[in-house]
Amino acid sequence: MDIMTLETAESMLPLASRVAEDLKCVSSRVRILRSEKNFYEKKKNKLNWKERRKSYEVTDELYVTEMTLENTLIEIKNIGVEPLVPELGLIGFPTLVNNRKAFFSWKPGEPCVCFWNFAEELNRRPVPPTWYLEAGIGESRKKAA
Repeated sequence: MDIMTLETAESMLPLASRVAEDLKCVSSRVRILRSEKNFYEKKKNKLNWKERRKSYEVTDELYVTEMTLENTLIEIKNIGVEPLVPELGLIGFPTLVNNRKAFFSWKPGEPCVCFWNFAEELNRRPVPPTWYLEAGIGESRKKAA
């Protein structure tokens, strides 16, 4: 796990945000397709031809979408970011806080990297204003919010 500064996390946000959006969409689609597949699996012996065809289509789409999700997870990790809650598009930029593994975290819709959390928990805390000042991004933070 490479350690990132708040400044680095902010500078990576344009790229990471696009991948996080993809992660959110693909994760949600996988969840929906798994639910549909389970529905058809439970009544597979009672399906008419139209339902059986739909079951096959769902299975095929689920396979492709799971592969897309796997590739998206690889892509996000390759840029040094961790997926924290894929269905929300919540991603983490690895850092240290008080010598403990932590993340600066972001999810789609947020104007900047405004939160952080320890690695072993998802309790997101606001980034203190002093951290922005120390990173030299105080003014850009004010404009983004």
